[in-house]
Amino acid sequence: MSLTKRVKGFVKVILGLQYGDEGKGKIVDSTASKYQVIARFNGGNNAGHTIEENGKKHVLHLIPSGIFHSEIKNVIGNGVIVNPVAFDEEITYLFNQGINPKNNLYISNRAKLMTWVHPFLDKAGEVRCGKDKIGTTGRGIGPGYKDARARKSPLVGNIFSANFEERLEKFESEQMVELETYKQFGYEVSVEDMCIAKAQWFKSLEKMKEFNICDTSYLLRKELEKGSHVLAEGAQSVMLDIHFGDYPNVTSSDTNTSGVSVGLGVPISSIISVGGVIKSYSTKVGGGKFIARMEDLEIEKAFQKEGNEKGSTTGRPRECGHFDLFALDYAIFLSDTTKVYMNKVDICPAKKIKVITGYKDKDGKLMESYPFDLNDVTELVTKEFDGWGDKEFDPHDIKTFPIELLNYLNFIDSEISKFGARLAYIGTGPDRNDYVKWKV
Repeated sequence: MSLTKRVKGFVKVILGLQYGDEGKGKIVDSTASKYQVIARFNGGNNAGHTIEENGKKHVLHLIPSGIFHSEIKNVIGNGVIVNPVAFDEEITYLFNQGINPKNNLYISNRAKLMTWVHPFLDKAGEVRCGKDKIGTTGRGIGPGYKDARARKSPLVGNIFSANFEERLEKFESEQMVELETYKQFGYEVSVEDMCIAKAQWFKSLEKMKEFNICDTSYLLRKELEKGSHVLAEGAQSVMLDIHFGDYPNVTSSDTNTSGVSVGLGVPISSIISVGGVIKSYSTKVGGGKFIARMEDLEIEKAFQKEGNEKGSTTGRPRECGHFDLFALDYAIFLSDTTKVYMNKVDICPAKKIKVITGYKDKDGKLMESYPFDLNDVTELVTKEFDGWGDKEFDPHDIKTFPIELLNYLNFIDSEISKFGARLAYIGTGPDRNDYVKWKV
């Protein structure tokens, strides 16, 4: 009998559909009770998932967002790249919050292992690129994935091998040779800084060994066979996917639905639905052209302030833009999203807001598909709506929503229904309980 015929459970997926920072952690946390397993399938500590409960804010980077539920198994899948130092810091934070992640956290032995040199290589690469830099978080994600693809870097499971330190020493020497080449571009790391980073890395690695490091693909297989419901949690977003985003201004991992199967080791047929998370406006950090960016910088500043638009990992201010329906169509198709969760409808510090419904090329013609090069876009087609920022409403009662907000939501719901998706939940505030079910 085939594996898929024995599977009684299923996998659901939560992805970001814009440029990251859509509030995926809140959605995962607020729906976690429906699942027995929550599994992270991509990225590393460059991601930042924020969860707020009773005014207390928690920011997770590597640990899945279900860790606050002791009865749920949390999995760091093989598609994730793990920095032991970042892992140690996050675990320490959780212990200080009264949470013992040793009881319900599992790390794939096939997850990629980041070394202490990778962050230095990341920063060096950005220095070399100068004004053309990608705008990475500087956490070492790109160099880490590069070495994994080149089949050089160790996996998490290798830390228990008898020859691990010997293999690591050889790998370190190769990394240091690469790092030396960046001196000509003005980037140099002191011996002291490198020694400190290395010592801290090994100290954190010893702590990581105390956790459940195992074949998480097999763990998920057994869970699915007994009927468990699994939620796959993505980092970053579809529009930052290495294959389909604004290359090279993308992340280094597979952020799309297709990344779930390879990032967790589960059969594609076990994935039964995809939920996509968006905000009521657009934001972006990092390099590349942000085509939706607001023209009025004062209004953008107002959105940044009221929406607390700072990167949860880097603290960098996020550029704010109009809601991009044309890009959303692209993301929904790529990810096969059917349910859309919209956050931050409580943020609207403008009397008028716009929705981007199309792009025009250099000849003034409407583009049919999302462009390969965003510089080919010369004009945006928009539809204007009245803002609702000065109107009060009950965040848990859709009947109290101002007509301006309802008009906005009804338009977006109607448009995305043409793409095969519908609005499902509306996030009305930062707390895990600040949301309301949409009308469908």
